[in-house]
Amino acid sequence: MSKPQGPAAPARELVRATLLAAIVAAVLLVTIVWPAEFGIDVTGAGTVLGLTRMGIVKAQLAREAAGHAGTPGSAAAGVESASSESFSSAVDSIAVRSDVTEIVLLPGKGKEIKLIMESGARANYIWSAVGGPVDFETHGEPFNAPADVYESYEKGTDAESDDGVLTAPFGGKHGWYWYNGGSANVTVRLESRGQYREVRIIE
Repeated sequence: MSKPQGPAAPARELVRATLLAAIVAAVLLVTIVWPAEFGIDVTGAGTVLGLTRMGIVKAQLAREAAGHAGTPGSAAAGVESASSESFSSAVDSIAVRSDVTEIVLLPGKGKEIKLIMESGARANYIWSAVGGPVDFETHGEPFNAPADVYESYEKGTDAESDDGVLTAPFGGKHGWYWYNGGSANVTVRLESRGQYREVRIIE
């Protein structure tokens, strides 16, 4: 007859299961939660999954909300009221163009639309989100700038639309990043008119 195992074997299994759960939780924390919530990517997985950019935006929004830093949409930030129609004489040689651009944001994903603009160029814009609110950031980066080097102009959460005039403080790529935190697809429609050379969609 075999001897009963007693409580030792179940206890070992419980310890093993607890350790396994702790390891899985630690991996998810480092590879998913930190990049998505705080922009901290120590493994590089957040960048591959597209989570780090989202975390950086969230962290900046949280810091600004806590410190009441700046007023979104101010002219000093590069975004003005949509009533302005004048353009800088320094870029008069650039033809004014108009475009309508649409992108679809999957749940938990973000995309960018950028206007290629010279320093001092201006563009009127209006965008709307159909299917649910989105988090957004209006920003720009110089041509050939290193990754994550950019200037933020305006940010918002749970927004369904925005409009104004985007002024480029330097030559580069200027535009918008939208993030869909909901559970359904969201279509963002951007109408733009102004002094820019190209419209680019960045996944």
